[in-house]
Amino acid sequence: MKRIALTIFGLATAVLAASGSALAQDQPQTTQLVEGNAQLNHRLDTKSATQGEAVTAKLTDSITTSQGVKLPRNTRLLGHVDQVKASENGSPSTLVITFDKAQLKDGNEIAIKAIIVAVSAQGEAKEIPMNVASDGRFLQQAGTIAGVSLHSAVQDSSSGTLTGDHRNIKLASGTELLVAIGAPPATASSGVVFMMLPLITGIGRGGHGKRCNVSQTLVDGGHLCPWVRRRTY
Repeated sequence: MKRIALTIFGLATAVLAASGSALAQDQPQTTQLVEGNAQLNHRLDTKSATQGEAVTAKLTDSITTSQGVKLPRNTRLLGHVDQVKASENGSPSTLVITFDKAQLKDGNEIAIKAIIVAVSAQGEAKEIPMNVASDGRFLQQAGTIAGVSLHSAVQDSSSGTLTGDHRNIKLASGTELLVAIGAPPATASSGVVFMMLPLITGIGRGGHGKRCNVSQTLVDGGHLCPWVRRRTY
């Protein structure tokens, strides 16, 4: 069989084997986040919450991340409960939350890195400087919400850990979340492969245009960096 030499160009066709952004593997793994305010869309209670339960919030500010991604007001933040432990007989309770996607007005979802910087009752939104460094860490003592403390860090995989002081954590719908958001750090296993085989073999050619559009959206949003590689097939 005749061997075909191909140059793989970034925006030809994207086969997304896993979600997340993809950068060259030797890219430094740093993340700079931009702050903004959000509100919880529903109540959360460690007494009834379950691991994996969906958690959503909406931005009450517009944010433009350091990667140039624009997240307008009312953008939905999509996440889940990573860990939950209810209070029993006066023991502390724990709630670990991760927001890892943002849903835009048109329904498109993009991957994000988000941390919860502060939590407060509805109408008591907090403020911090515009940018959060890649090594930023935050600790909120119990008091803003009775008996609930918060700690979070940009380098953590989760968005934040809430701890209830000898009681269950109860967050009402509309609870204010001060969040910091950016593109997730690159990983070597991002799972994005670029190739032109659909154009050559015809396999998967029907969805070629759609995948190109998805790739272009990710590049424009700063979530995808084309990786040009020459190989012989």
